[in-house]
Amino acid sequence: MITRHLIEGGIYYMLPIYLLAIIIVALSLWTLFLRRKSSQKSSKPMEKGLINTIIFLGSLGFIWGMLGQIIGFMQIADVIHEYGDIAPSIIAGGIKVSMLTTAYGTILLLISGIIWFTLKSTSK
Repeated sequence: MITRHLIEGGIYYMLPIYLLAIIIVALSLWTLFLRRKSSQKSSKPMEKGLINTIIFLGSLGFIWGMLGQIIGFMQIADVIHEYGDIAPSIIAGGIKVSMLTTAYGTILLLISGIIWFTLKSTSK
């Protein structure tokens, strides 16, 4: 399913969202590793920066997903303009594909927001 959505949603829009998800998970694990490893004061600013980066990257994923949807709708409008009468099922398929990036970007923002809130509220 993930591979199918990667291809359907367009590799230029879905791949960055997938990469941002991997980076967010890696930063979350790195933050947890830093917390366990040392309780020194010197690691606190770095930890705070990593936590803020997580929410920023989630927001970036959401914006990238919205951009993918806008460009998808523009492509749908171009096709309708070029060919005139098109079956509603074809248009619905195009809309579904254009909404994949927005759905994944929104899910990424939701997950990064939960991670950000959890790490922020448990920081010492």
